[in-house]
Amino acid sequence: MNNKFKKSLIAYYSFSGNTAIMAEKIKEIVDGDLFEIKHLKKPSLLSLYINAGKKKFFNVKAKIDLDPLPDISAYDSIFIGAPVYAWTIPDILASFLSSNDFKGKKTISFATYGGGAGKFFDDFKKTIKNASVIDGIAIKNVKASDFAQKINLWLESIDV
Repeated sequence: MNNKFKKSLIAYYSFSGNTAIMAEKIKEIVDGDLFEIKHLKKPSLLSLYINAGKKKFFNVKAKIDLDPLPDISAYDSIFIGAPVYAWTIPDILASFLSSNDFKGKKTISFATYGGGAGKFFDDFKKTIKNASVIDGIAIKNVKASDFAQKINLWLESIDV
């Protein structure tokens, strides 16, 4: 692929490993740098869903490990991904988005889900500040045989 993404960062949060698979595939194609967004203390799956509801209704955000945080200013495009929880972005992603200045950056969102993408992309756009947001892709089954093809087609279709 002609690398129209220049210098790219792929930042992602993954609880079960599905979003990590997606991030790795994007990294492989665009030749970018990976950054895993992590909780300070790994939560249980139940608490993730409870916290997603708290984030959605009360704007409560997770405490995240930002060490070492990549220098966002060094990148032209930033892919940011996470699983969909309670039909929205997880609280840890909201914390990451509000902990960084994306002014003037092209950001591309991506998600994995089990039940549906819900308002993930709308809530992503509402939460990130000062960035140019390019609609991303949500994939249900990253282990499907056509997964790599879906990622390739999506990356070819976005003009960054």
